[in-house]
Formats: sequence, C-alpha cells, structure tokens
Amino acid sequence: MASQARSHAHLHLAPERCVLCRLCQINCPEQALQVTPEAHTWSFREERCTRCGRCL
Repeated sequence: MASQARSHAHLHLAPERCVLCRLCQINCPEQALQVTPEAHTWSFREERCTRCGRCL
C-alpha cells in the first residue's frame, strides 16, 4: 500500500455549522469522519485525514 503525502493545509472544523447530513463522511476516502445523527454527534480522526478536501 503506497503512502500518501500529507498536505500542510489546515482543516477548520465548524461544529456550529454542522447539520449532521453525513456528506463529509460519505465523501471522505480515508473514513476520517464519523457522523451519528441519532446521537447528534460527530468525530474526526486527524491521523487518518490526508487533507484531500473532499469533505468540504
């Protein structure tokens, strides 16, 4: 498995703007985001994030 280079881009999470639609989770190829609408929660695993921007 090839290692992907990580960007130095900063990812800014804005929990106050989240509507728990799960689009970020669906679009994340590394499964770095986990959204649980029933519990009104989400989590972000920064170590898995490659900063590809697909979640935005």
